[in-house]
Amino acid sequence: MKPPLGYDKATSDEVCHLKRSLYGLKQASRDLQGEFIVLLVYVDDMLLTSTSQTQIDEIKVALDQAFTSKDLGELKYFFGIEIIKNTSGIMLSQKKYILDMIKDLNLDHSRPVSTPLPKGLGLSTELGDVLEEPEQYRKLVGRLLYLNITRLDLSYATQHLSQFLSCPRKPHLQAAMYVVRYLKSTLHLGLFYSATSDDVVKSYSDADWRTCLFTSRSLSAYCIFVGNHLVSWKTKKQKTVSKSFAEAEYGSMSSTASKVVWLEGLLQDLKVHVSLPIYLY
Repeated sequence: MKPPLGYDKATSDEVCHLKRSLYGLKQASRDLQGEFIVLLVYVDDMLLTSTSQTQIDEIKVALDQAFTSKDLGELKYFFGIEIIKNTSGIMLSQKKYILDMIKDLNLDHSRPVSTPLPKGLGLSTELGDVLEEPEQYRKLVGRLLYLNITRLDLSYATQHLSQFLSCPRKPHLQAAMYVVRYLKSTLHLGLFYSATSDDVVKSYSDADWRTCLFTSRSLSAYCIFVGNHLVSWKTKKQKTVSKSFAEAEYGSMSSTASKVVWLEGLLQDLKVHVSLPIYLY
């Protein structure tokens, strides 16, 4: 470990000798007798995977001794995401989460639709009656945003609806309900990760010039694949106004490239070999 800036007692060829691993360092989690372990923690929920079942068992025992924990066994359901595994690969689905949403909104008998939003929909910050209970709309949009974990087909719709959270109106709520009706017709969609795939990273970038009618800002969108597996995607309004379609495209390419660099580092930390160069389409 290089001596920190401001410490002048070390010579140019000296480094700090660490007596123990420091939290937050990239190498801190790798001193495990040659095995590799990934531990994902969200508040009091935890996922654990490793190259060694023995290491997993030892960590579970150690955690249970330090904190009272409950072992739920092999991963099947986590934070509204259903994990279905077989010899072919892994399927991620939020079907139950969607069904619960439909039931809560009393849309069990509503007519399903085939698109996330109606064609040519133009929502405004000024047209329509203001909702008396805006929290209803905000809660619904929040639940739709959570579905973006496995449903990239909602990326544009949720980005569009999120613009009206400060003062939602009835047309905004109707559009959000329309998205839920679309989910009724696409319950079984999800993400499938094959057990066999290459490690070639490919990224795709696009832009829609001056999409926002109120600010004239453009939309950036990207999706990134590892092999045939979609691992990252996003639709977001650009921070500045682009003067041309080309400028909007370059802005989208820039944000995509930044995400690719970040993802490359993450994959390396997870011991996934990344073939270079990484292509941006």
